[in-house]
Amino acid sequence: MRAKKFRGTVLLFLGLLLLAGGVPGNAWPEGFFDIYGVGSRCVGMGGACTAAANDSTALYYNVGALTEIKKINIEFFAIQNNINLHLDLSGDWSALEGLRKANVDQLEKSYTDVDEIHHVGFSAVLPVVQTPSGESLFSLGLMFSVGVEYCIRFLFVDKADPVFLEYTNYPNKLNMIYAGGFNLSGMAKKFFGWNIPGISVGAGVNGFFDGQGGMNIEGSQGARFNLEMPLDMAPVAGILIKPMENSDNEILKSVKLGVNYSRTMSMQFGMDLNLGPISGDGNGYDLFHIGQWGLGLSFNPTRKLVVGLAATRSAWSDFTPPYLESELLGGGSVEFKKFKDIWVPRVGLEYDLLSFLKIRGGYFFRPSAVPDQAGDTTVIDLDTHAFSMGAGLRISDLVSVSMHGQYRVMPERTMEKTGRAASVSASGTVWNLGLTLSYNSDF
Repeated sequence: MRAKKFRGTVLLFLGLLLLAGGVPGNAWPEGFFDIYGVGSRCVGMGGACTAAANDSTALYYNVGALTEIKKINIEFFAIQNNINLHLDLSGDWSALEGLRKANVDQLEKSYTDVDEIHHVGFSAVLPVVQTPSGESLFSLGLMFSVGVEYCIRFLFVDKADPVFLEYTNYPNKLNMIYAGGFNLSGMAKKFFGWNIPGISVGAGVNGFFDGQGGMNIEGSQGARFNLEMPLDMAPVAGILIKPMENSDNEILKSVKLGVNYSRTMSMQFGMDLNLGPISGDGNGYDLFHIGQWGLGLSFNPTRKLVVGLAATRSAWSDFTPPYLESELLGGGSVEFKKFKDIWVPRVGLEYDLLSFLKIRGGYFFRPSAVPDQAGDTTVIDLDTHAFSMGAGLRISDLVSVSMHGQYRVMPERTMEKTGRAASVSASGTVWNLGLTLSYNSDF
């Protein structure tokens, strides 16, 4: 009987994957800011938490896991990314000079627009309906996270200016997720007496915005600058399956399968400029939330060890590059090669070293989504190898603290300009350090 239930669950899981595979390309799926992650536990595990999430950051990694949280869970997290990127421009770039470039000597050999990005946030999950044994049947959660440093300018984008794609996607924007989780197996057992393998689902809304702003550049000349951005929102969904939760084998009993989904979001912004002799307005796309869907597996090979595996499909083919169409640039659009969708594999481990201490480690590989930039544009994106480690310390039954460190290596990539004696080489590293404070309490 258990074998039949397991086969049925696996068929259901595969059916969900086929259904996801049939979604049109412009609707692709699961889109959390895959660049940084949230919460020190999962970042320390290399982000391999599609099936392994067990705290309120499940809002980010898989809303289908919300009912795994048995108590009120509140987390405050902070992450700092120290970025070290390098450019080496060689040859004759004069044919690519834009409006602001007087001569090619102004294209510096080192890229200094990126230094560090601070990322802070808050997440909370409330189990609304529970059984007398403490099993969660319905949970609600919310998350707010924001990057608090501008990283690369987006105004007056120059065709000849090299732009690092990965770091143009996070300028001071607020990300919000609201979601609910349902334990379908628990509900079926409670209300209908059905005993089916563990299946939980979650659904919600993901949104982000940059707000509105204004600037007085030179008051004596009456210069001004205004920017408006609306709130953009898209659905998120997820499922978590524990196919053998009733098994007598502890390893099989621990197996979890996860799928998560979120749709692409692109926010259009507008400008109103009046800079002395220069005036104009413009519009374009700067803020972008990658549409993704992810698969995950977790299990406990021993009582103290958790293994997480995950793979995320990022829909960069939906991306609109951060170039303006405005009167200031002659009203013309910038041609670009379509980006490609990528798969990001991840692996993570968590080990109970002591009764109050957990240690973690992880790795992921993010291939570049950008084709060679042989034409006028120079959007730079590099393959990334990321290595993570972390620890979690239980201070009391109510409070715990986690920390993590992550080191990203981006090997050098060189792109030659077609028909011109010019090339650009880029490489870099990123240190990612974070701290999370967690609070857990009964009702």
